[in-house]
This record gives sequence, C-alpha cells and structure tokens, in this order.
Amino acid sequence: MKAIPKFLHEAKVELTKVTWPTRQTAINLTLTVIGISVLFMLYITVVDYGLTAGIKWVTQQAAQTQQNQSTTSNPNKVTIPSSDIQVTPITPGE
Repeated sequence: MKAIPKFLHEAKVELTKVTWPTRQTAINLTLTVIGISVLFMLYITVVDYGLTAGIKWVTQQAAQTQQNQSTTSNPNKVTIPSSDIQVTPITPGE
C-alpha cells in the first residue's frame, strides 16, 4: 500500500517541473488545431463528393454502354410492354 502514496508524491514533484503554456498560448494552439481540423474536414468532403460523382458517372456510362450493346446485338428483338399482356385462366374440363 505504500506504493500508491509514493507514486502520487513523485507525480506531484514531476508536475511541478513542467513548463506550462500561458493562457494565450493555449488559446492560440487550440484555435490552430480547430482551424486545421476544419480545413481537413473540407478537404475530405470535397474528395468524397468528387469520388462519389465520379463513380456515379462511370456506372451510368457503363449502364448506357451495356444498353446500347444489347439493342445493337439483336436488332430484330421485339419488346412487348407487360401492360399489353392479357392472361386468361383456364378452367379444367373445357
């Protein structure tokens, strides 16, 4: 149990040797950290937006290319809208 009071005493002695920054220095350093954090946040936001827009553009181009290839590969293909299809149920015994 003597270890805890000894540790606390040594910690107090070491903390008295620390050169603490002035209030103005602490404020300046805090504002610097906040400013750099905001700039980094803006940078990440711009990069994220750019990559998202780029990926959307690439996927749209790929889908459009695939659609163009499917229509040119079989020009005789007829597409019937599903609303034009009528289904008549068959009853047994007819």
